[in-house]
Amino acid sequence: MNNIETLKINIRAHIESNYPLLYLVTFEEKQADQLIAQLVHEDKRKIFEWNLARGWVNFEHKQPLVNYQDLANTLENWLNEDLTNHFLIIKDAHLAMRENPLVVARLKALAQKLLHDNETDATVIFISSQACIPPELEKFITLFELPLPDTDTIQNLIKTFVERCNEHIETKELNNLALAFRGLSEHEITQLLYRGYQQDGHISGEDIELVLKEKEQIIKKSGILEMVASAEKLENVGGLTQLKSWLKQKANVLHNLNEAIAFGVEAPKGVMVVGMPGCGKSLTAKATAALFKLPLLRLDVGSLMGKYVGESESNMRRALQLAEAVSPCVLWVDELEKAF
Repeated sequence: MNNIETLKINIRAHIESNYPLLYLVTFEEKQADQLIAQLVHEDKRKIFEWNLARGWVNFEHKQPLVNYQDLANTLENWLNEDLTNHFLIIKDAHLAMRENPLVVARLKALAQKLLHDNETDATVIFISSQACIPPELEKFITLFELPLPDTDTIQNLIKTFVERCNEHIETKELNNLALAFRGLSEHEITQLLYRGYQQDGHISGEDIELVLKEKEQIIKKSGILEMVASAEKLENVGGLTQLKSWLKQKANVLHNLNEAIAFGVEAPKGVMVVGMPGCGKSLTAKATAALFKLPLLRLDVGSLMGKYVGESESNMRRALQLAEAVSPCVLWVDELEKAF
């Protein structure tokens, strides 16, 4: 069972348990629509959809059903509708709720209706690129996250694309490409496959460099992580003899990662360096990245903090997703004590 199937089963369990507001965090609206369409088919429900661009629309072809209405007016209409056996889909939820107390108040009224009106059987599903949960709705909302493609899914995407282009790819190149694509969304993977094919007319292990450049772009656009260039050497770090020895052992693992994994050796997970300012913590992080020959990502915990419930957690999830997208890499979590 893949991650999407697990998510679908989890969401269905919450729907059947009468949870009023479900919040799906994803950039992949098309994939989210496919998931909802499967739930609709299985549960035989009707759908109302509102999105910020066009208002109240038909779920299938996204054409407006009425003249444009903001979310507050749409919610007022929904409160007066017979919602029995409906899914109420709200796109761009984080933008629609932010600094809009009327929307929050009407969503709270709708949640109360769904919970306490025995004649109303409906579920609200928010779809948004980031979590934004006002305190007034915190107790009503259950948060989900659309998972990134797993290795099998990525390999199937590559195989399908290669077959469509009447090409062939070796198993080793397929595995290496799947490892490089790990952490990217289906849309990003597909776009990179098109770019790789457009460059030289075939898909091969040489396209990994293209993937890494794309991952650098992802980091720059995020504003959450910083990619740090480093040419420091481990010999420049004073003391820390045991740490240096451990890092050199792990460098051997990373330089032969596929063989190590096949042999049953795990990749290094992490290390915490604690000390007074100026004792070499940052220098150690930079020297480690240079020793491992991996990109160095700096995460300042202070930059994650947000004023809305769930916003700081959403920023942390996004930062970890980005780090996973660039993996293998060295993630330097700086000023960790700010999180506490």
